[in-house]
Amino acid sequence: MSEIVPEAVLHSATPVALVGTARARPGQADDLERTLRSFLVPTRAEAGCRVYELHHGPDGDLRFYEQWADGAALAAHLATPTMQEFLDRRHELLAGDLEVTFWTPLEPAPTPDEA
Repeated sequence: MSEIVPEAVLHSATPVALVGTARARPGQADDLERTLRSFLVPTRAEAGCRVYELHHGPDGDLRFYEQWADGAALAAHLATPTMQEFLDRRHELLAGDLEVTFWTPLEPAPTPDEA
């Protein structure tokens, strides 16, 4: 997983946020969107998921924003069978690879039980 997520992020004891872009391969836009949309509900129910959003960019790319309680929660998410399957076949759907940057939230979103 270190080709997308640095080890330091996966071992963070503090909240982790990420912003990413998924650019579809020609002819794969609908399949990519359908695939990424299918992650929304189950991922939001995962332990440690604070925010998991998907957006259309003005250029047709898909942008996602995620916030996790810590690196372990993100690592657990990436280890799910659904995410492993997607990561293994992402090059069939994507033009290039996922573009992801990692951030440290200044004020993390509350968990559902904190709201």
